[in-house]
Amino acid sequence: MLREKPRTELDGGKSSVAYAPHGAGQGPRRPQNLPTYPAGCLPVLGHLLALGRASHLKLTAWRRQYGDVFTVRIGMEDVVVLNGYAAVKDAVMSRSELFASRPAIYMFDAVFGSGKDITSARWGTEFKQRKRFGLTVLKSLGMKVGPGSIEEKIREEASCLRNRMAMYEGEAIDFAHDVTVAVANVVCCMALGKRYDYEDGKFRELSEATANVITALGAGQIINVFPVLRFVPGGKSNKSTLSFFD
Repeated sequence: MLREKPRTELDGGKSSVAYAPHGAGQGPRRPQNLPTYPAGCLPVLGHLLALGRASHLKLTAWRRQYGDVFTVRIGMEDVVVLNGYAAVKDAVMSRSELFASRPAIYMFDAVFGSGKDITSARWGTEFKQRKRFGLTVLKSLGMKVGPGSIEEKIREEASCLRNRMAMYEGEAIDFAHDVTVAVANVVCCMALGKRYDYEDGKFRELSEATANVITALGAGQIINVFPVLRFVPGGKSNKSTLSFFD
């Protein structure tokens, strides 16, 4: 039986869920128990050209032709697409254990150590233990309702942000950094017991580094579709993306 890992798509305004089967796309031989492939699958590229820019419309057309369950090949990975309430309900409720894990994404695995954290961990006993531990720690730090919660810290930080906005006196500004600091200060109050000023240079440097990590992850999306590109000589952008995390 397949061990699926979910990815979501929108199918013409209707709910559609795509799953990357465990082991699919990792070798030259296609698993025999996958649903039907739509026409237009090319070597290496798969259905990328057939999907085009309006992929949701193409998925809708394929649903009418191939039914509620079919397989789409995205680059070098097979993705099972589920359409309609009945198919999605059967997957996420009747077979929830099979569909609970996250897909293997090369860039995330390279950055976070192949699921050694909580957010990208594979479903199983270790994930449940990490999740239980994380929830316990968050509750002890104030992520709860009632006495000892972080609600008061959020109110204080909201007041600081309001005062910060008032300092601009109606000028047109980019307040993305200020909002980032406000949100981060709530976390810092929980974990470190202190907050940082909006003009703090080191804290600004840290927030910019975090933004650069997110940008680098986005720039490396092509490696997720074609992991083999990391071995291609002259792939300057791919190499720079990976070296960013070294």
